[in-house]
Order: sequence, then C-alpha cells, then structure tokens
Amino acid sequence: ALTPVTLNPRPGEVRAGPPGLLWLQYDLRPLAQQTQQRIWQQAAWLAGVLLLSTLGLLWLLQWAVLRPVAALRASMAQIGTGHFSALPQLRGQGELAELGQALARMAQRLQSDAQALAEKEQRYRQLSEAAFEAIVLHSNGVIVDANSAADQLMGVPPGGLVGLPMLQFVAEHDHPITRLRTGSGVSPRRTTVSAR
Repeated sequence: ALTPVTLNPRPGEVRAGPPGLLWLQYDLRPLAQQTQQRIWQQAAWLAGVLLLSTLGLLWLLQWAVLRPVAALRASMAQIGTGHFSALPQLRGQGELAELGQALARMAQRLQSDAQALAEKEQRYRQLSEAAFEAIVLHSNGVIVDANSAADQLMGVPPGGLVGLPMLQFVAEHDHPITRLRTGSGVSPRRTTVSAR
C-alpha cells in the first residue's frame, strides 16, 4: 500500500522550498493473513460451541420431553387394549407429570366402568336367558343379540339370529309400522312374527 504523507513545516520553522510529500510503502499481506486466521479460529470455536449446545439441548429434549411422551403413548396403547395397570410412573412436576396423573385417573375410571358394564351385561344375559319371551336387540334393523327363546322360536341354532335383518322375521304388512317405531325408539306394542 502507498500512503502519501504531507510534510508541513513546524510552527516557527522556515523552509526555502515548498512542502514535500513522503510516500510510505508497506506490505499488509501478513496482517491480513493473521486477521483471516483469527476469524477462522473464532468461527471454528463458535461452531464447536454451537454444536455442543445443540447436542446438549437435543439430549435434554430427549430426556425431559420425548421419553415421557413415549411412555405416555405406550401406556395409552396398553389402556386401549384393556390393560389398565400399565401406567407410566412419571416423577417430578410439570405438565407431563400432570398428564400422567390424568391418564392414571382416566384408566381407573375406565377400568371401573368396564367392570360395571361387564356386570350389567352378565345380569342382562342371565335375565334374558331366564325369560320365556323372545328378546331381540337390533342396531339399524340388524339383529345384534337374541336370547335362546328367540333362537328356539325362529328355529335357528344358538346365536343364529345375530347379523340377520330384523324385518326378515316380521310379517310383510307390518314392515312400515315396525320401521317407524324401531327407527324412532318406540317399541311396537304387538308385532306379528312369522317363523319361516
């Protein structure tokens, strides 16, 4: 680099000639190389710090969030299959621990409801089988359950009515009123049944 330097007289100095110029020439390449090397070192150091920080955050995320979420997800799958005792033991405080506690309460409630439903179904089955009348349950006109008296009345083997259309066993002239009453939830007072 070339830099002009003006040589002005000092105060009180008298010169015979005009002020002169001094040209200084110096090489900045070593300084530029040092600066560039320092920048590369700082960039490498910063990249290393960022990489270690990122790895640390990923590990913390795995340990504090993903692991408990996976445990909750596995527990929900177990509860969905009817295994109500497979609950995660999440320690600590926070939203995930609260979610785990809520899942435990839900599983207990589901287990008690499932037991109550099973007991009611057993009582219904016993009452249904003890009845001499034919009892048929349907969903949208398709028989979903029937007692043994209904199977005997229709002349089918036990469980043979399940899956059959209900109107198949109702007299043709009673189809409209049966559709109307069973669709609105009103039980028909009397329906003519034909055993075919």
